[in-house]
Amino acid sequence: MKKVGQHVYSREARLKPAELYCVNLIQETYKCNECINSNGSDVLVSSKMPQSLLPHSYFSSTILAKVAELKFNLALPFHRQIKFWQAVGLRVDARLLATNIIKVSQTYLEPLYDYLQELIRKESVIHMDETPFKVIDEPNETGYFWVTRSTKEFSKHQIIMFHYYNTRAGKTIGQIIGHQYRGIIMCDGYGGYSDRLYPQAKFGSCL
Repeated sequence: MKKVGQHVYSREARLKPAELYCVNLIQETYKCNECINSNGSDVLVSSKMPQSLLPHSYFSSTILAKVAELKFNLALPFHRQIKFWQAVGLRVDARLLATNIIKVSQTYLEPLYDYLQELIRKESVIHMDETPFKVIDEPNETGYFWVTRSTKEFSKHQIIMFHYYNTRAGKTIGQIIGHQYRGIIMCDGYGGYSDRLYPQAKFGSCL
C-alpha cells in the first residue's frame, strides 16, 4: 500500500494529571589549593544558590500558587484540599497549608499592597466607589468592597486596589487614602464623599 494523503479524522481534548516531583538543589563547595586564610585554614568557596520562597519550607512557588488558587479562586477550604494533595503524593494538613499561605502574604503580598497604597495616596486624581458584598447568607451581614484606582489620563501607573470593610461610613475613605489627602476624588453622589469630612480634598461627580 502507498500513502496518498491524510486528514484530521477527529479531535478531542485530553488532560494530563498533575504530577508531583522533588527537585534537589545541590550546592557545591570548592577548596583553593593555592590559597590559605590568615589563620592558616583552607579557603573554601561555595556556589551561590537561588533564594527559596520561604526559608525552611519544602513548599515551592508552584505548590503555594496552586494552594492559593484552590482557596481563593475556587473557594476550596484548606481542610478540603488535603485529599487533593494526598492524591498526588503530598502529605499535608490544613494548618500547614494555612501557615505557609499566611507567610507568603506577610513576606511578599503585604509589602506590595502597602507600596501600591502609598502610590495611590500620592495621586492628584483618583477614582473611588463602593459596593455591597454579602458575606454570609444571613440578614444584616453585608460588608462593602471599596475600590480605588488611578486615572488613565493623569497617572504614570495604572493601579486598582480593593479594600474590604464592614461599613459604608464616610470615615472609611480616610482609612483608605489618608485623612489628609488633598487631591481630587472622582465619585458618585454618596454622602460619605463629603467636603465636611474631608475639607482638604475635592470631589468630582461621575457623569
